[in-house]
Amino acid sequence: MIKTKCSVCGKSVFRYPSEIRETEIYYCSRSCRAIAMKGNGNTNYGKHHSKEAIEKIKARRSLQVGNKGPGYKGQIVKICSIGGVR
Repeated sequence: MIKTKCSVCGKSVFRYPSEIRETEIYYCSRSCRAIAMKGNGNTNYGKHHSKEAIEKIKARRSLQVGNKGPGYKGQIVKICSIGGVR
């Protein structure tokens, strides 16, 4: 493993050589990655959907509810009297 530094806090981070070739940005934890992704660090920061795009997204989501969803396989879901799904 290769020793690198966290891009946010500077801690030592060990990565495999294949991870080193993929990117030059490394994080020691999820919290450091979250800090880096706020504001200008986020690739979608400042971008907005048009009204047409929002309507398309809403229409697509409404088609994926219940038995219309892509993961529906025809199962009947039984609700237990205890409150869980069987």
